[in-house]
Amino acid sequence: MPSGRHRSNLKRIQAKLKAKQWRKDDNWKSIQGGFNPDVFDDLDSDTRKRLLEHKIGPRVLMGDDHIDAQSALEINQWSDGEIRGLGYTSYLSDDQKAHVTNRGYVQDAAWEMGLSGIETKEDLNRFLDRTEALKAEHGDFDWGPEATMLFRNQPATTEEPIETPTPEPEHEPSQQLIDTRDQWDSRGTGGSIHYNPTSGGTRPGMVDGVAAAADYANRTSDDYHNRFIPHLNLQANLEALEMGDAGSRHLNRFEGKVPELASDDIKNLYDYYSKKITA
Repeated sequence: MPSGRHRSNLKRIQAKLKAKQWRKDDNWKSIQGGFNPDVFDDLDSDTRKRLLEHKIGPRVLMGDDHIDAQSALEINQWSDGEIRGLGYTSYLSDDQKAHVTNRGYVQDAAWEMGLSGIETKEDLNRFLDRTEALKAEHGDFDWGPEATMLFRNQPATTEEPIETPTPEPEHEPSQQLIDTRDQWDSRGTGGSIHYNPTSGGTRPGMVDGVAAAADYANRTSDDYHNRFIPHLNLQANLEALEMGDAGSRHLNRFEGKVPELASDDIKNLYDYYSKKITA
């Protein structure tokens, strides 16, 4: 059975590994508001000072000045509320302990700010700027639920303001199209000439059926020349005007630029493919 000292050492090792787990591989990506460990590398002195002032990130980073034997035990460690087993914390003040174990609260604030994670140094600076702006407005605060609510109520965004699109001017069809449409609507579509075999009546030298057929032939001929052909021409004219009007409207709405073709590319393509042509 492990001795009490052995169990204590085991807990210390497990707590230390847990405090560094956020830096392993891409673990930060699976955490809401997670911090990419790379953002804490090669920091300029001003940014490092701001991080320490606001208790963001590990309290001790590799490369910090004045790392002694005691602080070396906590390099790159940033726990999510877990403090038991971290042996070095017994030497820290309450303020320093809060820094060592506040990762969960800081991540929550980043998430509520609208950042899925702190992936780049630009994200880190945005988070620092927002932190300082909130502290300037509300006074200093410790990381916790109240701080998270402040970030929730004042989210930051990089999105451009949504611009209300300019209403598209109403398209006015040409007068010729309007007149042709009115003419088409007023004429109606007409229809086939009805044939009534008893409509011819009786006259000298012509029986009823023959007279009806002759009358029908006359009326269909008149209908063909006086209604059907003009109606067909009017329909063709109307459709041509409507297609031209639609094309003109869409052409006026078009936004774009015809790309300029590089003449060298065309020449090279011609030289290449012309050699492939065989008679």
